[in-house]
Amino acid sequence: MDNTVFGQDPRQGYFVGDLYYHPALRFQITFPAGWTHRDSRAAVAAGEPNQAAVVQLSTAAGAADLAPDAFVAQILAKGSISGAHGARETIGGYSAWVGHIDVPAEGQTPTTLDAAFIRKDALLFQILGQSLHPGDIQEGRIFTTIRSFRSLNDAARINVKPDRVRVSNVDAAGAFDAVVKRLGALPADLETNAIMNNVQTADRVTAGTLVKVVTRLN
Repeated sequence: MDNTVFGQDPRQGYFVGDLYYHPALRFQITFPAGWTHRDSRAAVAAGEPNQAAVVQLSTAAGAADLAPDAFVAQILAKGSISGAHGARETIGGYSAWVGHIDVPAEGQTPTTLDAAFIRKDALLFQILGQSLHPGDIQEGRIFTTIRSFRSLNDAARINVKPDRVRVSNVDAAGAFDAVVKRLGALPADLETNAIMNNVQTADRVTAGTLVKVVTRLN
């Protein structure tokens, strides 16, 4: 387990407040203040705390090298959407299409989503959102988020390192909490380190024991 990444790898995306940075794909975007965040390998999303709106960013499947407006025309022709109402824009220096799309639902009225498609290098980013009422303040915040998309050029934000697990040999016997502190563990991580080692923080650890310790690198 030595050198294993602990927790989420920030190189695959991380939040600082409402700002989201993705070092590997070199982009950043600002989500509405106070919204809750959810991040995964497939998408990053934010939701208004009272469930009044949601917005999600991912990459568009099957886009190949199509321009944003050409991709919208393609999914409209395929029937993936039943309507598209928007126009070409430039966002953060990148070609984009911004507007609304209608997504068909079997036996129901199509769902209208706020939408943007942004071409950055080999990827077409897809940002979809929805608020309770078209044209409300939450929809405005969704479009503000869409138009905040930018290239990530800040070296300090790009060159982040993930936390890792280090396996160390205990050089002198003692209580677990004292031992891992000597090895550089942070006080806030004592319980986590104890759980990883299947001990209590006050348990005695003998010299020569191998222990796992979270190492924070940022």
